[in-house]
Amino acid sequence: MSPAPFARASKASASPWLPAALLLVLMLAYLAQVLIRGGGDPLVFARLGTKYTHGDVRGSEGYDGQFNYHIAVDPAPHSAVLHLDRPAYRYQRILTPLLARAAALGNPAAIPWTLVGLNLAYQMTAVLVLGEMLRRRGVSPWVALVFGLWVGVVAGVRLDLSEPLALLLVLLALWSEERLRGSRRARAAPWAAGALLALSLLAKETMLPFALGWAVLPALDRSWKLAAGRLFVLAPFVLLQAWLWLTFGAPGLISGGAGSSSFEVLPLAGFLRISQNGVAAFAVMAALLLPGVISPALLAVWSSLRALAAPAARSMAMLLLVNAVMVLVAPFSTFREPLGITRLASGMIVCILLFAADTHRPRIFAWGLLWLSYLALLVE
Repeated sequence: MSPAPFARASKASASPWLPAALLLVLMLAYLAQVLIRGGGDPLVFARLGTKYTHGDVRGSEGYDGQFNYHIAVDPAPHSAVLHLDRPAYRYQRILTPLLARAAALGNPAAIPWTLVGLNLAYQMTAVLVLGEMLRRRGVSPWVALVFGLWVGVVAGVRLDLSEPLALLLVLLALWSEERLRGSRRARAAPWAAGALLALSLLAKETMLPFALGWAVLPALDRSWKLAAGRLFVLAPFVLLQAWLWLTFGAPGLISGGAGSSSFEVLPLAGFLRISQNGVAAFAVMAALLLPGVISPALLAVWSSLRALAAPAARSMAMLLLVNAVMVLVAPFSTFREPLGITRLASGMIVCILLFAADTHRPRIFAWGLLWLSYLALLVE
């Protein structure tokens, strides 16, 4: 199948609101089905485990969204710590639960609704922003649905996770810098982008590649002072890590969740370690991850390194490079969980779409058809 019809832009009439509206309809239908199966209880989205909800050491584990819920219900460290596997690690993603609590006006009964409702709004807005960025590049805004329906993003809404907010803030940072650059407010562009990237780090630490890539980009032109100045984007995150260390005895960035392993030094070492669980397990994971995660990451590293010399594509090439590298050196504990590695790859998906638009490579968009198939991971 030729990717041309899929990526073709109807520049005059295409509106990014249309794919966002379609995504909203699809997500509402999906979430309604989940809610009905959960007996109408919105806590079905948080997937609570009795181990952390009731303190049952032999209880069910639940999933990551439960920690956002517990922090939102009672953000006080001495209270939340009773319901967290690794307090510093979970608390560093403070922005999502705080916004959910604020939207619920502190009412615990409303928090399960605000968590999923806000995440849905973040997802829709992110698709709208990405669609507009693609439209300005001459690519159909409908391509933004590839990101909106990427399993890591949909899972973020389904499971009360932090990815939807973090990715929205990153996209707003990129969009604001593009819009302000060349205007009368051009001087405000790096400040706006930097502030939004700083906020994204308070939503999810895995947005660090975006912040670091954006900060060091001027160094490619030997603008050392500008690159050093851009490191201000890390200040709120560093202060938060210091507070976590003082409060919980460890920084969140290096503590990891329960059962986690560290990032690897060698690319794909975490993936190859799956073979320790047997040839059959490794073959299954290889068949699942090689086509839509690992191969795109390897191609992204190769393509972005070649594009760094071209000023027109340099910015997105840098962001693509650092995000792809993060995927390749992901921990074994992330690679062994399909939903974990696809969540981590969400930032790379954004960069691939924008990089393909910047470098006029429409064939890359055909990968989107494969990426949509990963939604099968959410079948319950």
